[in-house]
Amino acid sequence: MNKENLNRFFLAVFFLLLAYLSFMLLQGFFVSIFIGAIVAYMLFPVYDWVNERTGSGRASALILSIAAVFVLVALFAFIVLPLAGELDRFYVVYVSSFPGAFEGLGNCSSGSEDYKCQAYNYLAANVGESTLHAAVLSVAKPASDYVLNNILEFIKNLPNLLLQFTIILFSTFYFLSNGRPVFRRTLRALPLKESQKIKIKHRIKDVLNAVIYGNLMTAFIEGVIITALFFALGIDLAVVAGILVMLFALLPPLGAMIVWLPAVIVLVTLKEYVKALILFAACLAILGYIDNIARPAIISKRVRLSFLWVLLGVFGGLSAFGFIGLVAGPLILSLFVTVLDLASEELTNHPEEQR
Repeated sequence: MNKENLNRFFLAVFFLLLAYLSFMLLQGFFVSIFIGAIVAYMLFPVYDWVNERTGSGRASALILSIAAVFVLVALFAFIVLPLAGELDRFYVVYVSSFPGAFEGLGNCSSGSEDYKCQAYNYLAANVGESTLHAAVLSVAKPASDYVLNNILEFIKNLPNLLLQFTIILFSTFYFLSNGRPVFRRTLRALPLKESQKIKIKHRIKDVLNAVIYGNLMTAFIEGVIITALFFALGIDLAVVAGILVMLFALLPPLGAMIVWLPAVIVLVTLKEYVKALILFAACLAILGYIDNIARPAIISKRVRLSFLWVLLGVFGGLSAFGFIGLVAGPLILSLFVTVLDLASEELTNHPEEQR
């Protein structure tokens, strides 16, 4: 092995070692870094507009990062504080009404026409009243413990959440100011023809635009639908619920269900059974269709890729990478198809090299 080959071998081994160590260092922050990269990509048009007026890329990135912090603080003030007040009101109503409602069922007469009394009397006659009381308590206690434990877990994870949020902000700043040069250097390092690099670049841009547009569009539609449903059913905080759905719809697999399912449970607890049934059925049917059919269809149409590939990319990405797979899944499969096309063109254009 001559000196030049030895140098290349050492450089390759050293690179792989550092890449592995870097992976070990950053694996806990990959999701936050990925989110920062996507946020930066979405802000590039605004960044370019600000950059034209400031003449400084770093200043423009800093302005947008600070603006993002103010937007998040405003969302917190507009959503979380009213929602906390509503939860407090629900807790007061729940605590005051649940025991009385249960005691009232215990006083139901045998000839009552109320279906709740009939159900209670039937269960009490067949399983025993004491057993029924014990069963209710056995369900209520774990449920309350589950809620309490999740609240405590959330509080315990607040430092980590703040750290991840900080990583997202710094990643957004970095990718706004340096993302394009880094991407160009990475593309130049690929041992591909210039025409092939251009195709890969355009494919990445098309997929990102399609996925971001499809997700934002479906999230907005779901938020409007939830707001309309809440208004129609006379449920409080309709606008807040709609905004929350727009945010959580971007976080599958549960997505908007994080908002509307607790609302259904609250309605059942408050004995609004018809409203709960209407809300449950409407959300399950309409939002389920939007999430599982309309979203992949919108992405497929804009990215000019088979609906099946997009559908597999979305669900496969969610299974493999969590909610960031919503973007990573279609992007990976789309690049796979693009590379297959490039390989096919290369083999077709140079058949004599394969003999």
